[in-house]
Amino acid sequence: MIWLLFALGAALFSGVSAVLAKKLLKTDDLYMVALGKNLFALPFLVPILFFIPMPTLGPVFWKTLIILAPLDILAILLFLKGIQNSPIALTMPFLSFSPVFILLTGFLILGEVPTLLGAGGVLLVVAGAYVLNIKSWRRGLFAPFKAIFEERGSVLFLIVALVYSVTSVLGKKVILETSTMFFAGFYAPLIALLLIPIAIKKSNNIKKIFKKPGLLIVLGALLAGMMFFHIIAISMVDAVYMISVKRTSIIISTVLAYLIYKEDHIAEHLVGAGLMLAGVVVILLLG
Repeated sequence: MIWLLFALGAALFSGVSAVLAKKLLKTDDLYMVALGKNLFALPFLVPILFFIPMPTLGPVFWKTLIILAPLDILAILLFLKGIQNSPIALTMPFLSFSPVFILLTGFLILGEVPTLLGAGGVLLVVAGAYVLNIKSWRRGLFAPFKAIFEERGSVLFLIVALVYSVTSVLGKKVILETSTMFFAGFYAPLIALLLIPIAIKKSNNIKKIFKKPGLLIVLGALLAGMMFFHIIAISMVDAVYMISVKRTSIIISTVLAYLIYKEDHIAEHLVGAGLMLAGVVVILLLG
C-alpha cells in the first residue's frame, strides 16, 4: 500500500500549491506566476533525463505533443485565473467534472453507455456542485445551479476539467510512446519554454521572477514534487486508483483555504466537495 502514501503526497502537493498560488496572485499577474512556477520546477525535474535511457521519439509522439502542449498551457492559465478570481472552495471541486466529461465524450463519440454506477457517480458530482452553492436556494430550486455560472472561477474550472478530460488521454498516449520518467523530465522544460513568449507579451512584472523568487521557488518545488509522487504512485498501481486518491486535493485545498483565507460557508463547501470526490471515486473505480 506504499503507492497510497505517494498518491496522497501528490494530492497534498497539488492542494497546497493551489492555495499558495492564490496568495501570490493577489499581487502578481498569472502569466508571471505560470512561468515562474514552471521554471523553478526545472532544477528538480530536468536531472531525471541524465539517469534514464533516451527513448525513440517517433511521429506519434510529436503529433500528440503538438496538440497536448497548447491544451496544457491553456489549462494552466485558466486554472490560475480561476483561483485568482474566485474562492478556492468554489473552483477546485469542479475538477471533479473531468471524469464526467470523459463519460460524456465516450457516449457521444464512441457510443459507450455508462453503467448504472457510473451514472450514479455523475449524479454525486452534480449534487456536490449543487451543495457548493446551496446558500442560493432561497432564490429558487435551481438557483444553486445558476450560481455556478455566476461565479467566474467555477466556469473557468469547468473548462479546465473539460481540457483535462482530453489532456489526460493525450498525456497517457505520450507516456506509452516514451516512459513516465522521460515525460516528467522532458515535458516540464517544454511547457516552460512555450510559456516564455506568452509571459513576455502579457506579464506586467516578469522581472520579479528572479528579483523576488521566494514563493515561486516553493511553487516550483511543489509542482516537481507533485509530478514525482504522481509518477511513482502510478507506476505501482492502476491509474484509476491513483487518480481517485489524488483527487483528495479537492478536500485539502478547501480546508487550507478556510484556515488561511477564512473562506466562509465551510460546512456546505466540505459536504459539496466530499460528494464530488465520492462521485469521482465511483466513476473511476466502478463506472
